Amino acid sequence: MPINNLYHTWNMRIRQLQPTERKTRIENFTWLIVGIHQSRSIYLSRIAGKILGKAKLLSFIERLSRLLANPAINVRTWYEPIARSWLESQARHLQKSG
Repeated sequence: MPINNLYHTWNMRIRQLQPTERKTRIENFTWLIVGIHQSRSIYLSRIAGKILGKAKLLSFIERLSRLLANPAINVRTWYEPIARSWLESQARHLQKSG
């Protein structure tokens, strides 16, 4: 799936999970999720390298770092349903192929 489509898909899902949250936080969290998915990494430099835009890599790394350090959001609570979805999807895939 192209990265723009992946971004829009996850953005809609995250908006459903966090309907009262600020738009900018949802956008940055969406890029975090897309970056993790595309880079298959948890390192901010690799995640930021997958984010589309004109900003420099360091700028994206700092933006993601601020998001993760923001006391106004509980990243674990936001991430848990997404991680469960990924794990369930992998389990279904492994059951089909096994």
